[in-house]
Parts: sequence; C-alpha cells; structure tokens
Amino acid sequence: MYVLIDIGNTRVKLGLLDTGSRSRLPLTLACPHTDLSPIATWLTQHLSSPPTASIGVNVASEALAAQVQALLHAHQVPTIQWQTGDTPCQSLLNRYQHPERLGADRWVSAIGLQPHAPHSAFLHVSFGTATTVDAIVPHPCGHEFKGGLILPGPQLMQHALSQNTARLDAIPGMLQDFPDHTTAAISSGIAAAQAGAVMRQWLITQEAVGHAPLLFCSGGGRSLVEAELEQALARMRHVTALSLPDPIWCDTPTLDGLAILANRLA
Repeated sequence: MYVLIDIGNTRVKLGLLDTGSRSRLPLTLACPHTDLSPIATWLTQHLSSPPTASIGVNVASEALAAQVQALLHAHQVPTIQWQTGDTPCQSLLNRYQHPERLGADRWVSAIGLQPHAPHSAFLHVSFGTATTVDAIVPHPCGHEFKGGLILPGPQLMQHALSQNTARLDAIPGMLQDFPDHTTAAISSGIAAAQAGAVMRQWLITQEAVGHAPLLFCSGGGRSLVEAELEQALARMRHVTALSLPDPIWCDTPTLDGLAILANRLA
C-alpha cells in the first residue's frame, strides 16, 4: 500500500494506492490546514498494516509538510517521497522555462489526466485558491506541458473585494448578463473573469494544435464558476463553428497523478 498526499494552498488530501492491484482505492480524505486531526482517524480506519511507502506534493509551507509527516510517522507511514515540477515522466515533457519552478500539483495533475486524453490536447483548469489554466498537447513521446495561466481563484477574488473596498462584501449573488445590484455584479464579474481566462487558453491551444482540446476542470471553486463556464462555451458554439467541449469535472487529478508515479516506483 502507498499513501498519497496532496498538500494544497488550503486543504490537505490523502488517498491510497493498492500496490497489488496497482489501482487507487475509492477512499479520499480532505481537511483544511487549520484542522489536521481527521488524518489520524482516517489512517486508523483504512490502514490494516503499515504501508510500503508514501508519495506526495506540497505547494504550502515546509512547516505544514512537517506536521503532516509527523502525523503519518505516528501511523508507521514511511517518509514522504516529495515530487516536484521537474520530477521525470517519460510520457510528458516539461516545457516550462525553469521546470523546477512549476508547481508540483500542476505537473502531477497533468500526469494524472494523460490517460483520459491519450491522443488529444487538453486543458487542465484548477479553480483553487489560485486558478491555473494549463495546456498539455500531443508529442511523439505522449504529451508536452506547454505552460499556462495563474490568476486569483474565485474565493480569493471575492475576499480581495471585500477587504479592499469600503462597501463591497463577499456575499455570493446570482449570475446575471446585466447585473442590476452589487452582489450579482461581483459574482458575475468573478465568474466571467474565470471563464474568460479558460476560453482564452482553449482558443490559443486549439489554434496551436489544429484540433479541439479536451477541457478538464477541478478545484473547490467549482460552484462559483461552473454555470458561467458552461454558458460561455454554449454561446461560443452558437456563434462559431468551433467544437467546444463540455467541461469534464475531476475530483482528484493530483492524487491520480501520484498514483501513476507510485506505480512506476513500486
């Protein structure tokens, strides 16, 4: 058994890989940085014997990673093998200018999504604390990671408005084409900015590869952007001849990528 660890900007996620069947178990834990206590309970429930190894990514602080490591050690979980943006992957080339500076979660998520698009370009959009929009395109070896956008995530945009303006709060409002009150104006503006970034990168990628990229989406900001993104895609289909895809929502692409890397290490 391998323990899979994804330490994001806001939450810690854990998963398990059965090294016998070489498949991920349908068990996932997610807890906020502010309360890691569920980790001990989850490990006690699901580990009948000490695991063989652990593998993870960390885009938060080293102090938080040390806290998670200590909790795992208490359950006889071996030291975490941390993956980075330049972790080698034979089927995926990293075209980042400085591969080691690419967020490990972005890189490992792309590895996790590759099997779902074996011959196609695809975007991975993560609506987290930050929103990332990454393009992965076909290459003779499999795929190459071209690069992507980073912008504030939906909740971070809301928080910035509420903290830095005198009369704008963070109460979510309805999405409207022509917002006629402030809460709707804020929610519609945030959703439109997020969807616009996705549309920009989809169009650029489609032009670069000559076929319609698939669109994979993940992240905790889904509820704030999903309707707007789907409407933006529908409107673009209506006014163009482009074969824009429906978004494919994925819960744990980073854990999926860690499972693939763990299988290669096992």
